[in-house]
Amino acid sequence: MRNKILSVVCIALGLACQSNADTWALNYTTDSAVVNATLTTGGAVTTFEGNSGVLITGISGDRNGLALSLVATNVDPTLGASNVVPGWLFDNVVLSGGLFDYWGLEFSDSNNNAFNFFNQLYASNGTEYRENSDLIRTWSLKQVPDDSYTVAMLGAVFIGLATFRRRLVS
Repeated sequence: MRNKILSVVCIALGLACQSNADTWALNYTTDSAVVNATLTTGGAVTTFEGNSGVLITGISGDRNGLALSLVATNVDPTLGASNVVPGWLFDNVVLSGGLFDYWGLEFSDSNNNAFNFFNQLYASNGTEYRENSDLIRTWSLKQVPDDSYTVAMLGAVFIGLATFRRRLVS
């Protein structure tokens, strides 16, 4: 009986595990640029507009073949966008649903050129993404599954099935 309970608990635990991504794949094109980036995110935040999201804490990848680095925001996103780079406003937050707000994401390339990826029509509930003043032609933002959760889930399922199988055989 104890083995049966253990097997059911392990299978249920394995099936109940969900992958919480802390990385995102961002890809977009403009008329003059191709960006392929991986964003690393930290804890959950609520922006000063009242929207839920996660703070971007790192970036890797390239823009037209040049390596990317994150320009860190120096202000709590709940208080409003920062103004670290004169003329550029940004909060480095991915909103729930995989969207960006008007303040957007700030990064630079290995030639120290700064870029701001943002939603021009965010205030009017629209979506028109731009990089600086260039219109984004195509873009995608997808969560990347955390493999450690997948391994834990599969491990729990296999332990449960092995215990259940052993119970059936004996």
